[in-house]
Amino acid sequence: MKGENLRRLRVLFVVVLVTVSMVAPVLAMETDQANQPTENPAPSAATLDAAFEAMEGFGTADDPYVVTNLTQLQAMDEDRSAHYALGNDIDATPTEEWNYGGGFEPISTTKDPFTGSFDGRNHTITGLYIDRPSARFVGLIANTEGSGTVLENVQIVDATVTGEGYVGILVGWGDDSIEYVDVQGRVDGEDYVGGVAGFASSIRYSSANVHAEGTEYVGGLVGSASEVIGSYAIGSVTAQKWSGGLAGSVDPYEDDEVVRNYAAVSVSVSEEYRAGAFAGQQRGEFKANYWNPSVSGQSDGAVDLDGDEVVTELSATEMQGANARQNMRLPWGDVFVATDEYPVHRLQIESLDLEPGTNQLVTGNETAATVTLTLESGRTVTATAPAEFETNNSLASTSQGAIAAGTDNGTVNVTASLAGFSDSATVDIVHPADVDVTSVDAPTAVLNDSTAAIAFEARNEGGASGVRTVSLNATDGSIAATQVSVDGYERANASFAWTPTKTGDYDLAVGSADAGTVTVVDRDSVTLTGANAPENVAAGASYEVELAIENDADVAVAVPVTHVVDGERVTEQVTAAPGSTTVTVSAMADADAGTSRTHAFSSVNGTANATTNVVEPAKIGIESTSVPSAIVAGESGSFSVTVANTGGVATTTPVTVTVGGEVVVEESVTLDPGASTTVSGSTAVESAGSASVEMTAGNASQTAELSVSEPRTTTTSGDGGTSGGSTTAADSSDDGDSGSGGSPGFGIVVAALALVVVAFRRR
Repeated sequence: MKGENLRRLRVLFVVVLVTVSMVAPVLAMETDQANQPTENPAPSAATLDAAFEAMEGFGTADDPYVVTNLTQLQAMDEDRSAHYALGNDIDATPTEEWNYGGGFEPISTTKDPFTGSFDGRNHTITGLYIDRPSARFVGLIANTEGSGTVLENVQIVDATVTGEGYVGILVGWGDDSIEYVDVQGRVDGEDYVGGVAGFASSIRYSSANVHAEGTEYVGGLVGSASEVIGSYAIGSVTAQKWSGGLAGSVDPYEDDEVVRNYAAVSVSVSEEYRAGAFAGQQRGEFKANYWNPSVSGQSDGAVDLDGDEVVTELSATEMQGANARQNMRLPWGDVFVATDEYPVHRLQIESLDLEPGTNQLVTGNETAATVTLTLESGRTVTATAPAEFETNNSLASTSQGAIAAGTDNGTVNVTASLAGFSDSATVDIVHPADVDVTSVDAPTAVLNDSTAAIAFEARNEGGASGVRTVSLNATDGSIAATQVSVDGYERANASFAWTPTKTGDYDLAVGSADAGTVTVVDRDSVTLTGANAPENVAAGASYEVELAIENDADVAVAVPVTHVVDGERVTEQVTAAPGSTTVTVSAMADADAGTSRTHAFSSVNGTANATTNVVEPAKIGIESTSVPSAIVAGESGSFSVTVANTGGVATTTPVTVTVGGEVVVEESVTLDPGASTTVSGSTAVESAGSASVEMTAGNASQTAELSVSEPRTTTTSGDGGTSGGSTTAADSSDDGDSGSGGSPGFGIVVAALALVVVAFRRR
């Protein structure tokens, strides 16, 4: 019995284990799915099939498939043996949302590698995102194979690629040829991690500006490679061992070479003796490879398993600017271009820009000229030192990134060129500023212990903008000084604020200009006695306020008047003639009607107030018109137009009436608010047809069409039905019932009846 129970217990235990093993993955999957987006924005299989079919080309080496969008880029996985080329730049930023955060699906697999070719045609892929931390062989392309496979001429920028092993932005495992590839971004993994590739058989003329992070065999350009030629890496590398700035490991195979490369990468490796500023591990012979210890933070260029130091250490100064061409045996010209920073590849350059320090240079002076290269990846570097400069004339010369002006003025065109790229800028060479006072506007008399304005004009005879300190001088010495700024060959106005304390006559000079004699009179000789403002002013309109001043002096005196209205305070200078005089000051009404403004004035002696109302502006409209509906050619017709002012202020406006282009009425009328008036006139139109009548008053207008008929005629019949002579309606007269009192057109009716009678008789 005990044995039977034990057997049943064992069976139950097995059933439980089997159940748990079946249910647990399902529960885990449901949990994972619950934490993931419900929709996958990555293209479906059907969408990829359609995108692949839509590609132009035949997929051959001579006629590759042309990839023009992100979906087609993913659809390259449909045929891994075909040849592809980019038709334009590709925005890959949406891949961050693809495959529930996994991003772009790497093209090909280890079992079915990519064996075709990919030519970027110097286009750029931006924002590629791949996050597959448990996968090996990760990149835009996972795995390539075959001696004819080539990946070339492409920039991949702002990329983020994560895998476990053999991880690169372009390719995870590249058993092929990689040429002219430029990558920028971040790449993470465990082993064999590099900016361009995790592993590459051959990398030529390529570059990486990345942060690469992993455990071992991590490099800025490549995790491990057999051949690297004419390439470079900048950025940073973080790992544990066997890692370096350019490559984690380099082991040339047979005829492979590692030549003419450089690394300027910050390398942080926990096991330092297994790290190199250039390569973490290397075998074989290296030639013309360079590294910078100040950037790398490492003491060795490479960990050489053969025991020889094969990488050349250079300082930043030796690797940058024009010095780079002398110290580094790189393939200059078609491949590398020196800059003020580290060298770049010529094919990376998109444009060159020249920026002078100033576009106006004074004769005898010099200014800097900065050359900036914009790379296809969007990165910019200056290249002033290695650039070549030239000018189109002898007004200026160039040397070491500087533009030096000669002694003559004029315009010079400066051109900077480098590696087949160039840009030009125009610089005006001008004479130095020469500012002097040309005229002075000083009052005849001023008040003591009161501030007066002494205005003057300064002119700059030179081409350069200039600032000059100008002094106001009186017979008893310097009074004040001020600075005036004047553009080249221009004039500028300025003034002094002079407050004399003693009465008397003063001979003034502003700079070198004579200001004449100014009399200072006692301040009690001038008094402000009153102010008068318009009762109503239009909203937004300017107007004048009259000030009454008593001047007991025998000369016209400059008097300061302070004007306060709506909280704004302004002091201006008015000139008061001897005796009782009136002066005006200007004001501007509020933009909104329906307010009242109080003007408060004060001077050295006396105050005055005035009030005005802000009302609606004058508004002229046409109330009515009188135009005949029809006239006979040659006869006179009367026309009139009634205009009204519905605004808040009086106004004067022109009123015109034209008939058939001829002016009939042309008057100017003045209308008070709410008033109206009628203007009339008459004229005759000589030709039959129609005439346009146009009436205008201010901005208002109306038009009408006037019908002009032919002159009327009547026919007189003799005895026996014979026709008599004819006369015009204007000349004929009637003695019977058809006289002038009849209805219009009655004569025509009678004539028609007569014709009917004649016709009846003939029948």
